[in-house]
Amino acid sequence: MKVYRHEDAFTHLNYILKNQIEDFFIAIIDDTVVHYGEDGGFDETKTTELGIKCYNLKKKGGAMVTSPGDVVYCFTTKRECAHFDTELRKFLATKLIERNIKTEQINNDLLANGKKCSGTMHKQIGKLHFYGGHISIGCNLDLIKEICTKEMVKIPCGLSDYGITTENVVRWLQEFWFYWK
Repeated sequence: MKVYRHEDAFTHLNYILKNQIEDFFIAIIDDTVVHYGEDGGFDETKTTELGIKCYNLKKKGGAMVTSPGDVVYCFTTKRECAHFDTELRKFLATKLIERNIKTEQINNDLLANGKKCSGTMHKQIGKLHFYGGHISIGCNLDLIKEICTKEMVKIPCGLSDYGITTENVVRWLQEFWFYWK
């Protein structure tokens, strides 16, 4: 399993999707970035003014603002793994519960003490199933409110609020991957 910088990961993701290659990799976000879906939900003019890069994920859903140190994972496979994202959320929830953090899973999101710290997605592209997710380490709530145009249903948080680091999350994802395969 490789760990990439965000820019390199996005290039790698496009390559594996184009060539229909199975893979699992992690990306560490270098800078504030907006990942968005078909619903948009963010102020493009404001992101341009602030010099924030935006990536169209070509999926359903709105915008997600990532912060430096956040972790994104991508899993591509030619077989559907109906429970992959559910099992990963359960695994992450266990790690948070071990630190006395109350967790809740709502749809494709994981909440820590009532605030969203992670979200997952699944999309089929050609014969490849693409599972992806984001785990917040830092969270600039003021910036998110400034950029996003849709009303927040779940308030986001960063796991650094609970003493959890990027390195912790990368290690947890690596542990999960060896358990899952």
